[in-house]
Amino acid sequence: MELIIDKSGYELKNETGRCVRLMYEGQMVQRIPIHLLDSVVLESNAMLEANLLRHLCEAGVSLVLMPNRSSSQAVTLGVNGGQGARIRQLQHAAFRQPEQRLSMARRWIQMKLQSMMSSASMWQTLGFEDIGQRYPTADWQKWPQRIANAADLDSLRGIEGVLSRHWFAVLRETVPVHWAFEQRNRRPPADP
Repeated sequence: MELIIDKSGYELKNETGRCVRLMYEGQMVQRIPIHLLDSVVLESNAMLEANLLRHLCEAGVSLVLMPNRSSSQAVTLGVNGGQGARIRQLQHAAFRQPEQRLSMARRWIQMKLQSMMSSASMWQTLGFEDIGQRYPTADWQKWPQRIANAADLDSLRGIEGVLSRHWFAVLRETVPVHWAFEQRNRRPPADP
């Protein structure tokens, strides 16, 4: 398992040499047994106890320091960075190249659209035949080309926003009332 810290303000502390105690702004968030970890990936500033670092190294857990604005290379301390850490490094490298960043964003939005289309098709087979009228098939066919032709990330964000607005409108009409939601919420989600 990888522990990825991607937000400043976290502290990683040693707990009896067996667990990582994850703290955020002085409050304990979680305890993670060291033996379950393959690597710890730090993508932002975090405090790490030296004693914990020793226990991680003894357990063969790698520490991966992802690049920040002043450096271009990730640094791996320990046995290996784990497969997920390597993927994360490649993602960061690609993100620094504008053409690759745009290409990746196009692909992710295409995948999101495909997921929506797939779900709508499945719902139609389950008896929600009118879903096609709520989100006409003709609209589905226009979006892949619009995504492919988007000139920049802002255009893609706009396309994704329109797709999401339509999709959530369909969900509100399709999903049973007891599963209804009024707005987005996070960490933890308030609705079921």
